Formats: sequence, C-alpha cells, structure tokens
Amino acid sequence: MNRMSFVLVAAVLLCGACGSGGGGGEDGPSGIPEGALIITEFMADNANTGSADDDWFEVYNTTDKEVCLGGLRIKAGKYSTNEFTVPAEPPRCIAAGEFYVFGAMDHEYVDYVKDAIKLPATTSVIEIRSGITVVDSVTYSQAPEDGALLGKPVDGKSFSLCGHCRDKTCKTFPSNWSVEAVEKFDDKNFGTPGAANSQCSGGGGDVIEGDGSDNLDCPPAEPGDLVISEVLADAPDENKGEWFELYALPSAAGKNLNGLEVRIGGKSKGFLLENAPGCVPLEAGKYYVVAVSAEALGSTPPFAVAAVLPSLSLTNSGSTIEIYGSGVLLDAAAYKASDSVSYQLSAAALSPVDNDSAGNWCATPKTDEYKVDGVDQATGKALTLWGTPSYGNYTCPLVCGAEQCMANGQCQALAPVGPGDVIINEVMGHPGSVAEEWVELYVAPSAQGKHMNGVELFTGGKSRGKLAPADGSCLAAPAGQYFWIARSKAGLAAQGPTLMPSAELSGMVLPDTNGTLLEFKVGGTLLDAAPYDTKTGISWQLNPKTLDAGANDLSSNWCATPTNPLQLLYTSTGGVKTYGTPGQGNQACPAACGIGQCAEGDNCVNLSPLGIGDLVFTEFLPDPGANGKEWLEIYAAPSASGKHLNGLELLVDGSSKGKFDSADCIPAIPSIYMLAAGEKEPLGAGLGQADMVFDDFALKNSKATATLRQGTLVIDEAKYAIKQTQSYQLKSGVMDAGGNDNELNWCFTPNQPVYGVGATGTYGTPRNANIACP
Repeated sequence: MNRMSFVLVAAVLLCGACGSGGGGGEDGPSGIPEGALIITEFMADNANTGSADDDWFEVYNTTDKEVCLGGLRIKAGKYSTNEFTVPAEPPRCIAAGEFYVFGAMDHEYVDYVKDAIKLPATTSVIEIRSGITVVDSVTYSQAPEDGALLGKPVDGKSFSLCGHCRDKTCKTFPSNWSVEAVEKFDDKNFGTPGAANSQCSGGGGDVIEGDGSDNLDCPPAEPGDLVISEVLADAPDENKGEWFELYALPSAAGKNLNGLEVRIGGKSKGFLLENAPGCVPLEAGKYYVVAVSAEALGSTPPFAVAAVLPSLSLTNSGSTIEIYGSGVLLDAAAYKASDSVSYQLSAAALSPVDNDSAGNWCATPKTDEYKVDGVDQATGKALTLWGTPSYGNYTCPLVCGAEQCMANGQCQALAPVGPGDVIINEVMGHPGSVAEEWVELYVAPSAQGKHMNGVELFTGGKSRGKLAPADGSCLAAPAGQYFWIARSKAGLAAQGPTLMPSAELSGMVLPDTNGTLLEFKVGGTLLDAAPYDTKTGISWQLNPKTLDAGANDLSSNWCATPTNPLQLLYTSTGGVKTYGTPGQGNQACPAACGIGQCAEGDNCVNLSPLGIGDLVFTEFLPDPGANGKEWLEIYAAPSASGKHLNGLELLVDGSSKGKFDSADCIPAIPSIYMLAAGEKEPLGAGLGQADMVFDDFALKNSKATATLRQGTLVIDEAKYAIKQTQSYQLKSGVMDAGGNDNELNWCFTPNQPVYGVGATGTYGTPRNANIACP
C-alpha cells in the first residue's frame, strides 16, 4: 500500500467544538479520561448505492481495563443532529485492547447502531466526549485550508490508523493514517471494522535498512526528541529476545537515528546503525525497537526490529537505559524486569519528563503476545512473550502517593478516622477455626467523609496489621453503620455466601483468653480499646444500649451473643454452631432470669407453657435426595396464642433431636405453618428460612414416630412414611392433634407443587397449607 500524505495547515479547525483528542478538565459522567478510547478507523464514503448514509467509525480501548460507554456524548457529522448520548442501559462496554464499531445501519460488524451518524464525503468531525473531557476526536476535509487532520475520503475505502499506532499521540500524525485498505468487509468496500488495522507500507513498523542515501545531511536528534517507552529485559533467551523501544516525538521528525549511543547503568553498549553510510531520518509518532537480535520479536506482525545492537545486555534486576547523541544525554529511564513481560511507559505519559517517574510505568497487561523461535522447556510449547513493541502502549493503572488512596479512578488525600469515630462493638474470638475470626466496629456519624485506611489492630499489645488494600483503594468509613474486619474473607465465604466482611486483615490474631485487650490505632493514636471474653462459636458483644467508646471499656456492658436458635449465623465445616451479628446491630443482652422465666427486653416474665394440641405435625420430608435438606412442618393452632416455645424438644422414635431454647422469650405465633430443621435454609438458598432450628435434627429414612414435648408434656405425636424427594403430608382440612393420629389422613404429596434444585425438584408444601390427597 502507499501511505496517504496530508498537509497540515495552521488554520482554524472545522468548528469550535472540534478537537484533536485534547480538552482537559474534569471527567464526565462516565469518568473516561482523554486517550482511554481512540478512533482508529471510519467509513465516510461508502460505495454501496443502497444508502448514502451507511457510515461507521471504530473505537479502540487503549487501557488495560474494560471501559463502559454509558454517558458518552458522541458527535459523528457536521450538525447538531449528528450528536447523541450513549445510554447507560443496557451496559455497553469495550474490553481492554478490543475494538468497538458505531454505525448508522445494522450490520454484523456494527456493535451500536445510531442513525444520527452521518459522515459526509467532504468535511466533518468525529468526537467522543466524557463530560467536558474530549476523550478523542478526528477531523477530515477536502479543503486543506480547513486545517483538518485528514484529507478527503476515498470512495469505498475506510480511513484507518496504521496497525502499529494505538495511542492518542501517535494518531495525531497524518502520516499514521491510510486509505489504502486491501481487506474487504463487504462486496464493494474496503476496511477492517471491529478488527486490527493493516500495517501501512513504508513505515509504522518497517525495519530500517539504514542506507540513508537521500538524507545525508539530516540534523542530529536533540534532548526532548525521543522517549524511552518500553523494555523487555527478562526474555527466555537473553542473547536473542531482549529489547527496548523509543518513541519519536513531533520534534524528532527528519532527525538522525544513526549513531545514537546506548548506555545501560552508565556503561556504553554501542551505537545504533553505526554501519549505515548516511542519515536514517526519524518519523514523528513512530516507535523504534532496539534489540539484541533481529529475531527478538519473532515473525508476528506488526512487530519489527528497527535497529540491532548485539552488545545490548539488560540486567534482570533492573537498571537504567540512557540514550546519548554526540555525548549529550537525550533521554534516560529506569526499568524493572519481569519474566517474559515488558515494562512499559503509560500511553498517557509519552514524554521524556514523565518517563522519569516510576509511577508512570507498569508491567504490560498480558493481552498482547508474540512468539519467538524456541521451545519453553517447562511446557514444550512455543515461547510466548507479552509486550507492544513497535506500537502504542496501554494506559497504566493510576498509582497514588503514600498519603493518598484511589476512588473512582482518581487519587484523593487520605482523611483517617480519629478518636471517637469508631467503637469496638463485637468480637468473634473463638470460632470453629481461626480463619473465621472477626471484629466489628460501629462507625460514628463523626466519621463522615473519612477513611479506614491505616487503621491498625492490636491484641495483647502486639500489632496484628493495618488496613491497607493492595490496590490502594479508599476504604470509606461508613458513618452510622457497622464495619467488620475478618481474618480471612475466603474462610468466611466457605461457611456461607452471605458472610461478606468489609475488609480483610490476614495478620489478625484474637487470643482465646478472657479479658484480652483489643485496641485500634491510626498512626500511633488510640481510636478505641475494649476487653473481650471468648466462648466457642459465640461472639462477644457490646450491649446496644451502651454503644459508646467509654462505655465499652466496662466488661459489665458486654455479654455473649444470645443463642436463640433462629439467630444461628452458620454451622462451621468443623460442626461448630456459630452465633453473632456481624455487620448489623447487636441483640439486647439478656436479663438474668430465674427458673421458669424468660427475658423480654430488660424484663423477666414467667414462661407460659404449651398445651396438648397447641402444635400439630402436618408434613415431613425425611429423604430429600440431592435436593436440599430434610425438614418437617408444624402448625401452630389458635390455642397456642400467648404461649412460649422455649424448651420445646423434638424426638424421633424416642431419641432426642435437640431443644428449641433461648434465654429470650420465644412466643408462639398462632395459625401459621412453621418449618423445623437442623439449619437455617433447609430448602436451599433463597427459598425461605426455618422457623425452628434443632441442634441434632435428623429424620430416619424409614417409618418412624415423631414427638414434640415441653418438659414431660407431649404436645403432639405422629407417624410418618418415606419416599425420596416427596414429602408425607396431612391431608388438607385436617389440622388437629387427634386427626393426625389417623394414618388414613396422611398421604405422599401429589407431584405438584415442586421446589428445590434437583433435575425434577422436590414435591412438598413447606410453610404452606397442604393440598388434597388423591
């Protein structure tokens, strides 16, 4: 292909709103910074005769993360009618390093269709805005005096950015654009919508031959002309695979690459193209790879070595690269080494000043790979490396300073919590395993706008670690809410998907010793301290009536979390039943009541026992198969009103399966169906919780007799039969303890309704009225 060449004229752009990818200012509603997306191809003169408006343009994600387009303001045409906003719903996102096509008409290569897109074959603009930030833009015109970046479109051929060019700076040079595509995307038009563009001939990655015969007197490169932009220092074969990359800024155009000296750690490694007889002129906006071998990049296009330096040796421990011209330092940069992965300068920092900052460098994302000759001895496969040699880099993730944290993609100053902002509220010091330890803090309203970053935990006077997210993100203090810190998020997740701590502190150690002092500090300043006791599987909690940083100093204001069976948090993999209220308000500490009493808030009341027939067995599922857990159903008769369930015991064939008991009063609610089981969710996640949980709940997989008693009084008794995945039910209309003694009033639940998770589900009506028996 022949590269298109266009003349840049120092004139006014097409319209006041048009730009070249600049704009500055704050990010808009979608928070997308300048250069994160770039326009890489567009069709403004479609050869199809069916429609004069079958136009499209392609966008590329230069970052290492997915970018969602909701809220972007797009202009694709000359008039206000050619503007539109990308809606937030449904989400439209571009994966890192991928392309996305906007088009006026629906085609298989178009990702987003909008008839407002009208790109005339004469003069126009394409612009992408995020709020007031111009993320990217491109202009074209048939009239050079307009000052547009590109000239007039060619009928049936797209304008495409050269394949090596994938950043906002590179695309601003007309020489990096072409209208000579050879790939057809339909029977009349040429282009590559939605795919990587072709390499432009005569540049953009071609290997420099170095004859320089037409430019014998080109001027030498000067400081500010070149930028060290990428380094691959740890290649599988250091004698073949090491390289670094230079980027030519606009001021480098026409200046000499020949004779530049390379130094590593201050030691000279030789001169570039020293055998070339004349000048090798630099092209602005182009990337030049200097490698130890011509085979360093393999044969994968569009990678290409510009200059071979056999003496190049890049240490795996990191060092500095310096480029000299006639003894004058042109650019220098420190680098790090990572096995088979290049170290790159952020696409947003392509300058000889910005590449001095380590915060502007990062490991190249493992999205762009190339293969070289040889075999990986560990896998037996071809050697694969990751980098973007000879074309644009990615935008590196933002790295914040020591006194900053990251929120919404921006660095902000840390505002640490202070004394009185947090109150130690609950401690799980002796769970089923140490991985399940946690501490809960109440965050006072005074912490509004502050951060939990840097909060340090101490037990027994020893530091157990600080809250410091690895990604540098801000841990907002949730004013007026609870913040709980776990030793292991994974350890708790293994016990149940709803256990989601606010933060993790892997160094947490909560000694299993009563009276241990727990402290939280920031920068040596004490935030709060409190003693705690331990009890296996039961958290130690502050009475909610004494939620104060001073009151929690007194052990008399603490108690073991009440173990009402309905408040069971989970049963650990080790079988320990675990009680607590992490992430939510505590229960009232129970009053010290006497025998035959229970606590109602701060008061003790006499238990009101059940009578015969107050509870009635109505349904059993002894054998659920693979569909959940076993359970039974109990109907609370109207006569149960005002009575208590405390001390209710379940027996199967005379063997106790646990008591339903608590220091708190458990009132019976009349005229409802209650689900009894050995865990909180016997039907499966999201299908309802048990009303009664018995510690040793188990139903025999054979005919058996179930008994409910309170003390020595038998409240109800019934016999049940079994059938896998099908409950055994008392027929509808029979709801008394006498009626359920008659086996003729029982049947297996008909084959509907179905609940559960198996291939055919489970037949039953838990917590609902039974259906008619056949």
